Amino acid sequence: MLPAHIAENIRRQVLYYLQSTFDFRDRSVSRAFEQFLQDPERGLFKGPWVQLRRSFRLAPQPYTPPFDLNVPFLPFRHQAVAWRRLSSKNHKPEPTLVTTGTGSGKTECFLYPLLDHCLRAKQAGQLGLKAIVLYPMNALAADQERRFAKSIWDDPVLKKAGVRVGTYTGRYDPGDPTSQDSGTSSMGKDHGITNHEAQLENPPDILLTNYKMLDFLLLRPQDQQLWRFNESDTLQYLVLDELHTYDGAQGADVACLIRRLKERLSIPKGKLCVVGTSATMDDRDRSDRALGLTISVDAVETGGDRLARFASTLFEEEIPTEAVIVEDRLTVEEIVKPEEDLISLDLPTSEDCEPKPDEDATAYAIRQARVWGGPEFAEPTTGDVCDGLRLRATAIERWSVALGDWLKGTQLFKHLLELFDAAERSLEGPLTWTKLVERLAAKDFSFIAVPNLEDRKRIITAFFALVAHAKEIRSKGAFPLVPTQVQLWVRELARIGRVVEEQPIFGWLDEPSPEQTLLPAFQCNECGASGWIGLQNRQSDTAVNARGVQGFKLTNDISAIYRGWFGRNGSHDQRIVLIVPDSDGSINSGDLFGAWYLHPSSLVLRQGQGACPLTNDTRRLRVAFNQDVEKLANGSLHGVQACPCCGSRESIFIIGSRSATLSSVMVDELFGSMLNNDPKLLAFTDSVQDASHRAGFLSARTYNFTFRTALQGVINDAGTAGLPLTEVGKRLLEWWSQPGVGKPGTMKKAIAALLPPDLHDYQDYLNYRNNPKLTNPPTALAFDIETRLTWQATSEFGVMLLRGRTMEGKRVVQPV
Repeated sequence: MLPAHIAENIRRQVLYYLQSTFDFRDRSVSRAFEQFLQDPERGLFKGPWVQLRRSFRLAPQPYTPPFDLNVPFLPFRHQAVAWRRLSSKNHKPEPTLVTTGTGSGKTECFLYPLLDHCLRAKQAGQLGLKAIVLYPMNALAADQERRFAKSIWDDPVLKKAGVRVGTYTGRYDPGDPTSQDSGTSSMGKDHGITNHEAQLENPPDILLTNYKMLDFLLLRPQDQQLWRFNESDTLQYLVLDELHTYDGAQGADVACLIRRLKERLSIPKGKLCVVGTSATMDDRDRSDRALGLTISVDAVETGGDRLARFASTLFEEEIPTEAVIVEDRLTVEEIVKPEEDLISLDLPTSEDCEPKPDEDATAYAIRQARVWGGPEFAEPTTGDVCDGLRLRATAIERWSVALGDWLKGTQLFKHLLELFDAAERSLEGPLTWTKLVERLAAKDFSFIAVPNLEDRKRIITAFFALVAHAKEIRSKGAFPLVPTQVQLWVRELARIGRVVEEQPIFGWLDEPSPEQTLLPAFQCNECGASGWIGLQNRQSDTAVNARGVQGFKLTNDISAIYRGWFGRNGSHDQRIVLIVPDSDGSINSGDLFGAWYLHPSSLVLRQGQGACPLTNDTRRLRVAFNQDVEKLANGSLHGVQACPCCGSRESIFIIGSRSATLSSVMVDELFGSMLNNDPKLLAFTDSVQDASHRAGFLSARTYNFTFRTALQGVINDAGTAGLPLTEVGKRLLEWWSQPGVGKPGTMKKAIAALLPPDLHDYQDYLNYRNNPKLTNPPTALAFDIETRLTWQATSEFGVMLLRGRTMEGKRVVQPV
C-alpha cells in the first residue's frame, strides 16, 4: 500500500465527484466552488498529515517468557513487562494498563497470559469461564477471535489441552428459535465458537463479548447455565479493550456492570486481575503546578496517574501508577547506520515519481527503488503458476528487507526520522505535507535544486513509498522498518451557503462572517443554474410597501429557511423563494415596473432601481426569482418553486453531500486503487442504528462504483472492436477472473466482487461460495449471474443515463 498516494487520490476523487455532481453552467461559480472545497483553512479537506513512528524496542536477549506455552517471537519490551505482571505461573496476576501506540501489539500483551493460564487450568480439569474480554465494537471482537483461534490452532499444546475461546456479540436472539443454530460450534483455524447454544452447553475458557451482551448474559434466565461452573476463583481475568472509550454515561454503565459481575460470581476485591488497553496518553502535567501554583514535586500528576485513578474507579480495584505500561521506542541513532556510513541521494525528477497507469503498489515501489539508486528486485523464474506466486512473494519480502537496510544508510531517511522525532518531542504530532516539505528542504540541501513546491511533494511522496515497503528482520520474521501513518480528514458537505454578492463565494452557514450575508445555496440539475434559497419574512411586508416599493424582505434565519424548504409531506412552504443572479437581464428582462434587485445587507428583494426601502443602502444586484405556489384541494397553498432559469421543478437540489455518500466515494477509491494491495476499512458510527444503515448504504453505493470500474476495464480491453451488450456479463466474469494487476484473479473472487448486494444471500450463490471444492460456478448459477450483470450494464447505458450526472442534453463536436 502507498498511503501517501492513496490519501491524495481519495482527496482528488472526492473533489471530482462533487464537481461532477454540481456541474454549474457558470464557470465562475465552478471556480468559486472548487476554491471553497480546497481552501486549506475552511475547506472540505484537512491534511493529509503524515507521521513516521520509530520502531518499538525489543526485550533484551536472551529472553524466556514466563509461560508454559511457546511464544513464537521475541516480544517488545512493553509486552515483556505486561507478561511479567499478568502471568499466573507461580505468580499472582497484577492489574495492568497497556497504553501504547498503533501496531505495538497491545493484544499480545494479554493474549498469551490468558492462554497460558487457561492451559494450566484445563490440565488441572477446571471448568468455567476463566477470562472475559470486553470490546467496544463487534468488529474488534471478531478480529480478536481470529487471532485467539490462530494462536490456539498453531500451538499443539494448547490444541491438545482443548483451550476454547467463544464470541458472543448478539448473533443469538432468544425470540428467534432459528438463530440458535447460527455460528460455529467448535474451534477452527481462523474462528472460535460463536454458536450460543454450544457455549451454554460447554462454556468456553475465554469469552469475547461487549458490555451490552455481558449485561444480557448476567440477566437472562436462559443464560444462567453459562456461569454454572464458575466458583469465586474461576474467573481470573477481566480485560477491557480500548479503555479510553468508556467515559461518561457509558463508563458509568460499564462500572456498574463490573460490580454486578463480581457480585454475581462472589469475587472479592483484589481477587480479579483487571486489564485495560488504551491509546497513547497525553503525559503532560495537568496538576496545580501546570496552572502556575507552587506545589511539591511529589504532587505532580502525570497521564499515568490520571489513567490509574480512572481505571481504579472503573474496575473498583486498587491500581497503582506502576501498573501503567507505556511504549519504549528506539532512538533515531539506533535505527540508522553510523553518520560516517550515510550516503546522500540524487533526487529523481518529479515525472519519474509519478505512478504509471499499469503499476500496482509493489511495482511502483520496485521502480522507485531503481530510480533512487536502491536495491534491484530480482524476478524469480518458474513455469508453475502456484510456485511462481509463492517464489515471487518470497522474493518481494527479501527485497523489502534489502530496501530497509539500504534506507538506514541514507541521509534523507535520517533527516525524516529527525523531523518527526522533533515534532513528537514538541507535542506537535503529525506534520502536513507542506510543513514537512518546508522543513525537509531546510534540512536537506539537495532540495534546493527543486524549487517548485509541488515537485518537492511528489518526490517526497515517492520516497515515502519506499519507506512504506521497507522491512527489517525481527524475531525471525520480516516487519515494517518504521510504521508510516497518513491521515486525511474530510468534512461533511452540509449547510452550504452562498454569499449574497454578484461575485460567487461559498461558505459554511454555521461559520458566518460578520462582513458577509449567507443564504443556503441551490443548483438546478437540469440547466446548471445556481443561486440562493430564501424565505419571505411577511412581518416586514408593510414596512417595505409603505415606501411605495413593490417587494418584500427575506429572513436571515437559516433554520427557518430549511424548515420552509423541506416543509411538510414533501412540499415547500409557499414563502420559499429561489433566486439567481441576472446581471445582464438574460433570464428576466423585467416589465413595465422594471427589473428585480436584491439588497445584500438587508435582504430586501424589490422591483425597480433605487436604495433599500429599509436601510437606504444603495448596494444591490440584479436577480431573477421564482415563488410559484399551487392551491391544494383543501384550499391551502403550498410552494412549487421552480428553477428561475429553465422552469424545472424536479431538478432543484440543495448543494451538499452527506458523510455516507462521501464515505462511499472514499471507500471505492480505497478498495479500487491499484496502489492499495491490502485494502481494509474500519468505520466508526455514533450508534448501532447508524452502523446498520451505513453498512447497507456503503455496500450499495460502492457496488455501483465498483461495477462501473469493472465495466470500463472490459470495454477498454475490447478496444475499437467494441463489446456487444449481450455479452457483457460473460466477458466481465472471464476478464476479471484472470490473474492481473488490480483484478480479483479467480472466478470465485470475481463473482464476489461483481455480484450485486441484493444477491449476496441468494442460496445457489451461497452454496457455491461455501464449497471450497468448486472453482467455477454451476452452469445454472453462472447463467443467472451473467444475465444479471448484463442487465446491470444495460441499466447503466439505459435508464441510468437519465439520472444524476449525465451527458444528456450536452453537445459534442467531433473534428473531421
